[in-house]
Amino acid sequence: MKHAINVTLRLPDDYQVPQTGAGDYAISIEKTTGLPGSYPGISSNVLPVGSPLVFSFHIVPDFDPAVAGDEFSVKMQINHEGTDLLADNEHAFIWNGGDQDVDIDLNLAPSSAIETDHLIAPNV
Repeated sequence: MKHAINVTLRLPDDYQVPQTGAGDYAISIEKTTGLPGSYPGISSNVLPVGSPLVFSFHIVPDFDPAVAGDEFSVKMQINHEGTDLLADNEHAFIWNGGDQDVDIDLNLAPSSAIETDHLIAPNV
């Protein structure tokens, strides 16, 4: 029996990722305690539209060294025109041993008001 881990990544309510210009994003998942493990990530050169960003991965006990209480790391990067948009891009959670929902609030990288106005477009 496999266990679904559903991860919801939220940008600040008033902002969305710009949809013009060059950009990309990547999400990676690693188990950071016990026996090492990594899971299929997500990456694209098409920036995500809207928030939240939701994705899932599975833990299959017969094939996976994960046990309840193991810590997992989720890393998220969003890049637009060569600039990282997120301040902290690594977040940890403890697996409960079954299906689990994980909510992560993302923080924008600090920048001047002019840069922020240029990089992040308010939802209107």
